[in-house]
Amino acid sequence: MSSYSSASRPTLSDLLSRAMRKTVRETETNSPPQHRGGPVTNKQGDTTMTTAINSYTTISISVDGVWAGSGKLIDGKIVDCGSQFSADHDESESVYELIEDAIEHGHQWADADLSDQDNLVHVTWSIV
Repeated sequence: MSSYSSASRPTLSDLLSRAMRKTVRETETNSPPQHRGGPVTNKQGDTTMTTAINSYTTISISVDGVWAGSGKLIDGKIVDCGSQFSADHDESESVYELIEDAIEHGHQWADADLSDQDNLVHVTWSIV
């Protein structure tokens, strides 16, 4: 049986509002410090290890208008992308660096000279 009288019984909206305020307070007091990982000392002097959760942007890359692969753009670096621009691994890596540099300078495309292609290849990308 409820301890509320019908006149003072809280509405569902009141209960939800209280629960949300409590959740926000608990989240604010229990949240780990925001950093990139490593040892952290809290106010009580305890040292703990935490791992940063990286956020990333998805990048989709095309070569000469044909989709070549998608990956993650994290801190200006393309990772987890299956695009192979050349049979030569080092040459493919240099194309990734070319794209990263172009993005850093605000460009939306780059031309790459690959040893196994007769002409320059036109590399474009979309960042989602």
